Amino acid sequence: MPNIRGLQPISFIEIAGAVSVVVFFGGCNFRCGYCQNWQLVLQQENLPLLPAELVLRVVKERKDWIDYVVLTGGEPTLDPELPWFLEELRKLGVRTALETNGSMPAILYELLRDQLVDYIAMDVKAVPEKYEQAIGVKYNIDKILLSIKIIKQLAPAYEFRVTAVPGIISLEDMDRLGELLRGSRLVCIQQFSAENGTLDPTFSRVKPYSREVLEEMAARLKKYVAKVKLRNI
Repeated sequence: MPNIRGLQPISFIEIAGAVSVVVFFGGCNFRCGYCQNWQLVLQQENLPLLPAELVLRVVKERKDWIDYVVLTGGEPTLDPELPWFLEELRKLGVRTALETNGSMPAILYELLRDQLVDYIAMDVKAVPEKYEQAIGVKYNIDKILLSIKIIKQLAPAYEFRVTAVPGIISLEDMDRLGELLRGSRLVCIQQFSAENGTLDPTFSRVKPYSREVLEEMAARLKKYVAKVKLRNI
């Protein structure tokens, strides 16, 4: 049984210009202090475990007018039932999107090889030198770099997301990030927000960057990738 801990029957914001059903998976292997879905990370046992059959029924009722079923978290690729669930969605004839931290490149490869995912949105947390600071745990950065490569080569459609958290992402990081993401179709720079609380409460006192700084970040990234968008500003 997939570890589904939340369901949003309708969303207009997960993928720009698309109508989606959003499915939330519990659990994550990162501990990003600025995470807004911290309940799915730290307190998933306090959230109801939703039967897959219920979620599939909700999707079936909406399949004629939604663009995607978006799987997010937490981190969906940690769930061994994820491929099965994606196969069930395929049987319904809906397009699928996966939001991931890129920590499981082998799983991403298998999902893309088997054509189970139509769109991938991967969070790129920081430049390599600051990755462990950003994610709050020790991790092999080579896995992140491999996920970026796999997505660029195999995903039918994708975007990379950079959340502009002061102290973790800086204007000076943009050229380094640009080199990592060079040639990507789309990179989205997202405004940091602590509106719904954060995993580490100290981030609730962090002041977000101004629009002008975000625009300068975007201008620097545009030298390396096909398209840059700003979100949540």
